[in-house]
Amino acid sequence: PQLLSALSAWPEFSTLQVGSAALLEMLSVVQAARERLDCARTRQLLLVQSSAAYADRLAAGVQQCIEHTLKVERKADEALERVATLRADKAAAMPRYAELVARTRAQKAALAAEISRIFGGRTANVMGEIGEAEG
Repeated sequence: PQLLSALSAWPEFSTLQVGSAALLEMLSVVQAARERLDCARTRQLLLVQSSAAYADRLAAGVQQCIEHTLKVERKADEALERVATLRADKAAAMPRYAELVARTRAQKAALAAEISRIFGGRTANVMGEIGEAEG
């Protein structure tokens, strides 16, 4: 709108002598209009307007992005569900694991005592350790 009003306010060249300042002003307005028309976004909009195939390609690209986003969101939801399941499985297994650790340590102590008895009361050291039961 501003560009059109600026252009329509100019007098006809044939009826008026134009000074250099007015010419420079007109040139800057025309160059600004040309730059606005020559930008990549304007070219893309003109292609969309003039070519149904181009518009269809753009729509297909957008649809592909949407589908990819939905797929990634679905995979993220599945991963969160899997993590929750694994945490629940681990929590359910921890009492049994703690019991096995305690039994293994008791058997290790009993084995060390038996070896010590066999070797006449000398201290026996059974190598190796079982992991701690973590919550």
